[in-house]
Amino acid sequence: MEDPQKQAFVKKINEIVTNRIAEPDFSSKILGDELRMSPNQLSRKVKALMDTTPHHVIIQIRMTQAARLIEKNEFTISEIAFAVGYQELSNFSRAFKKYYQVSPSEYTKNTIK
Repeated sequence: MEDPQKQAFVKKINEIVTNRIAEPDFSSKILGDELRMSPNQLSRKVKALMDTTPHHVIIQIRMTQAARLIEKNEFTISEIAFAVGYQELSNFSRAFKKYYQVSPSEYTKNTIK
């Protein structure tokens, strides 16, 4: 069983990012401020517990949410991009493709039957 403190920390990060996911300016600095941690403290703790960076955690949560929204098939790709904090569709598409190795439209074709 995982450490309850680690689980609580990861859950708190998920809550904060999810609650502010549509904010294009949301960053690891803001995440650190919300957690009352300096950027260096946050980076060290995320690296130690999750073996990644705070920036990557934010992208991971955004991309996971974007994929869920695509699977629901209720919104356009543009609406999804805005919903997960991207102001430019091209930036969203690039980030999505980097994360999932397929474009948002390909993902849609593969998941919506």
